Amino acid sequence: MRAIALACLLIGCTHPTPTSAPSSASATASLRVVPQGMVGVALVGADRAPTVTLGASELRAKIEAAHAEAQRVGRATEGSPGIFFYGFDADRLVYFSGRTHWRCSGLGCWDYVADALYVVRRGGGVEATLGVKEQIDLYERGDGVKGGMTPAQVRAAYGEPTRVEPLQYVGSERWYYPTKTILFLGGEVAKIEAP
Repeated sequence: MRAIALACLLIGCTHPTPTSAPSSASATASLRVVPQGMVGVALVGADRAPTVTLGASELRAKIEAAHAEAQRVGRATEGSPGIFFYGFDADRLVYFSGRTHWRCSGLGCWDYVADALYVVRRGGGVEATLGVKEQIDLYERGDGVKGGMTPAQVRAAYGEPTRVEPLQYVGSERWYYPTKTILFLGGEVAKIEAP
């Protein structure tokens, strides 16, 4: 990862400015942004992307269309679309819609540059319909460990893990305990798995 970052600095990788009309950064201010776990890939421009409110079925149709196009042209092709669960608050689920942009040709570092943030109002089981209920429950309920906790917080609550498995992305690793496995992405709890 450090080699990629250094190479990007040396060859002058850039982050493009989205071409869509900007909206207020306050649209994302109250969100709990969830870690993505895509190595070498960043989601950029969310703070400048316009927001579009959709129903769950409209969003599912957009996700399916983006997935079909990405399959057709290749996910790593410049301009390939992607829609990702980005974050949530008490009232909204927010999805990042963007297209790929290579920052460092040949080095494997690329971004999805925001075209829009799709907002779906919470309630009526929409979290389950969109397949994010379990992820949200980790942050809102947890089981002693909650989404977003730091390694220090987990260590204070559970002690030292029996084993630590470093992952490729900086700040990402699996901690193994007798009753659970905790996945950290970007330095915070992102998922609890069976041991």
